[in-house]
Amino acid sequence: RTNLGVPGLLSLALSFSSTPLPFRGGTLLPYPTAARVRLTSDSRGVAVLSFTTPSGLPSGTHLYVQSVILDPAAVQGVALSNALEGVTP
Repeated sequence: RTNLGVPGLLSLALSFSSTPLPFRGGTLLPYPTAARVRLTSDSRGVAVLSFTTPSGLPSGTHLYVQSVILDPAAVQGVALSNALEGVTP
């Protein structure tokens, strides 16, 4: 569950590594991006997504995720969330 505070379209960037990349006035951490998931948040800016770690990933695999949302009030029209890092058990 992510709460970005504003409703609209958002994209989750997923990666197995983090090479920080300057992106529209912020920093995109999950780069190079392995996958993008597009979602719509509700009027409160909340998007709910179920996630199950893909089977077959070795123990100790790092997964990075960060959301990007269209935000007309942001300096360059998008806002980035904090990035999250997960490690498979």
